[in-house]
Amino acid sequence: MLPENKISEKQIEMSRNKQEFNRCNRIYQFTAIPNLGAMALMIISSVPGALYSLLNAQPERSVSSLICGVLLCPAACALAILCGYLKKDILSLYALLPIAAAFLLNIMLEVDGDGNPLIAAAVTLITAAPTIYANHRYRYLETQEGFPHFSELLNEQQKKSEEFKEHDPYEEAAKRRKLTASREMTGLELNGKFIAPKTTGNNDQMESI
Repeated sequence: MLPENKISEKQIEMSRNKQEFNRCNRIYQFTAIPNLGAMALMIISSVPGALYSLLNAQPERSVSSLICGVLLCPAACALAILCGYLKKDILSLYALLPIAAAFLLNIMLEVDGDGNPLIAAAVTLITAAPTIYANHRYRYLETQEGFPHFSELLNEQQKKSEEFKEHDPYEEAAKRRKLTASREMTGLELNGKFIAPKTTGNNDQMESI
């Protein structure tokens, strides 16, 4: 009964880890969607805004729209996505750098009403917490048996495959056959020399006949 209890506990643990693994993947997907949406919104709205400001003799606002809305703020959202994709928590902090640069640029150009840095800051900060939590759980799951499938059957198959690679029965059988064949050939040569017929006796008999 003890082995059965151990197997059942192992299966339960793998099932829990599988659910946790799927939960982490869902978090990555849900946090990537708002960041991608914010990137698209800022780029699509900034290009026409920059052209409109340029036509209305507002070069400062046009430069701010292009640099902040097309480069800096989308870069912050991209870093927030990479935080989950690469499992690097530090990228969530790096995402704040282009946002800070966008705020600073607007202050230097004396541009008011640019909402792109605010949008990027809100989205990246809201998605940072669940992404970091998912990264923490993912790193834990990487240390567990059966990662990433968490299937006992697949785990056993992987172990058998590794054992097969280390000790290939076909290769070992071929080596044994080769060794046996070489020994048999050596034995035949020795026996041949030992039981070699004497040709002189046969010649004497033929001459007597």
